[in-house]
Amino acid sequence: MLAFDNSLTLPGDERAALFDALLKPVPRVAVGRALQSRGLVAACTDNSDGLYGSLWCLTQSNGLGVIVEPEHMQYQGIVTRIAERYGHDPLRLALGFGDLQLVCAVAPERVAELLELCSAEGWGVFRVGTVTDRPGFHLEGEAGPVELLNLDNERFTYESQFTGGLDGYRKRLLEGPITKS
Repeated sequence: MLAFDNSLTLPGDERAALFDALLKPVPRVAVGRALQSRGLVAACTDNSDGLYGSLWCLTQSNGLGVIVEPEHMQYQGIVTRIAERYGHDPLRLALGFGDLQLVCAVAPERVAELLELCSAEGWGVFRVGTVTDRPGFHLEGEAGPVELLNLDNERFTYESQFTGGLDGYRKRLLEGPITKS
């Protein structure tokens, strides 16, 4: 949305890929079923509302939390270029804008097996962070974990793109602080 809204000049193939991701997303149902059938994931959801919303769905009902570890995050080249063009950290885009990729919780002893399967099947995978028994969301930093502010695109709140419009949500996500001071 950011690239289209600001008329970012992109090569035709990148513009088409962004357009398809936004308006013709492809759900990863077969991938989710394969992971589930092998017992590799403890929980799984799509990333349609952004990483913050996905992590909330995976942890909130069980009183768990997450430490997001940015050093493990991987972004598609187009995401990095858009973030650089507008002077934003790509993590901000990942936290608030989603796609239909999967976000899964995997036991530490099963990670190697998950990575092997994803490599064999040609599925991209990367680590986002660590699930903890400490409720809330934290961002790993040089001085240790810092609490992340709520960046979820909550429906029916003033800041939501659904209620307050895309401009208000974009401003909160891209211009405001993302961690508590």
